[in-house]
Amino acid sequence: MHQDRKKRIVKEFPAVKELYGNDTRTQFYAYACIIAMLTMAYACSDSYLLAIALGFGPGPYVDAGVLVFIHEATHFLVFKTPAYNRILSIMTNMVMCIPLSEIFKQHHGSHHRNLGSESLDVDVPTDFE
Repeated sequence: MHQDRKKRIVKEFPAVKELYGNDTRTQFYAYACIIAMLTMAYACSDSYLLAIALGFGPGPYVDAGVLVFIHEATHFLVFKTPAYNRILSIMTNMVMCIPLSEIFKQHHGSHHRNLGSESLDVDVPTDFE
């Protein structure tokens, strides 16, 4: 299913192939997110009010960025070497309270292997959801 969609997109928009491959510049955005999270954590270490403001303001956006970089590294889109992508994923994940980069790699792999399957794709909502 995923490959069929890819073929249709490439057929309709051949220029999209120019966007394929690794982009090592992504690592610098990941480092910026790490620095931003650590800076916010330090800034609010003495103020509950600032912690609430950062927690409801920029914090979730930076956190979403961290998840995007973990996703990119999971697809080996930052570096050509899988080990470097894994290290970046783990480093980026360090600013979160829950170590999820390695679990995400397994979870997301299962999603791609079973794309669209109601019973096997872990990202397809259940009837309960």
